[in-house]
Amino acid sequence: MKKTYKSEAMASIHQMATGMHRVGALSQEKMEELDAACLAPSDAAPDVKELRARLGLSQDQFALALGVRLTTLQGWEEKGRKPSGPSRVLLSIVEERPDVLRPARVARRPANPRNNPPEMKKNYASKILAAVHETAEGLHQVGAINDERMSEFDELCLEPEPPTPDVKQLRARLGLSQNEFAAELGVGVVRLRAWEKGTRKPTGTALRLLTIVEARPSVLKRRATTTTSSQRTTRGQRAQQAA
Repeated sequence: MKKTYKSEAMASIHQMATGMHRVGALSQEKMEELDAACLAPSDAAPDVKELRARLGLSQDQFALALGVRLTTLQGWEEKGRKPSGPSRVLLSIVEERPDVLRPARVARRPANPRNNPPEMKKNYASKILAAVHETAEGLHQVGAINDERMSEFDELCLEPEPPTPDVKQLRARLGLSQNEFAAELGVGVVRLRAWEKGTRKPTGTALRLLTIVEARPSVLKRRATTTTSSQRTTRGQRAQQAA
């Protein structure tokens, strides 16, 4: 992936550090800290098919690793649909840090004699919510509702997948406000507050994303640092204008 640096000086520092990292003179943790300091964030959506090929995963395996339906992944790869919300954030992280999904690569569904991989088993909170969710899935498959909205239906209708990270504690560890953390995760702040209060539980890509961030907070460090710096700059400019 092409790297974009914050400045020419940062580019030189990062290139030198990359060489040291390759020969083992710099740890992965230190390299990630330098990534956070030197690289500018990328807002471009990853090429999902190309990313999956780089990881050496089938569509079925990649969908399972990301916590999405197979039909959702196929929509991204074959129908020109764009990932949004936590799905987009998670894919961007996987593009930059492919190793965050390595543990999931060993997870394989049983072989299907019809060569038609089964979808993930769903546990519904009630029969009524099962009917609501199936209707939403139909709308999602034809593109009438996007990934983020579908993930909200997942949270409302499906039983949560254990274990769920403590979202409030995780946000505190990162030193982010609710608005900042919601923006980094690609969700609305109302949804984040519901997770923190325990009235809703993250599922699918949101849960995968939070689990990765909990294990490796540095994957969001560059994004969070850049966002916070930008906000501070904006506040400073407003203060100068007011003066």
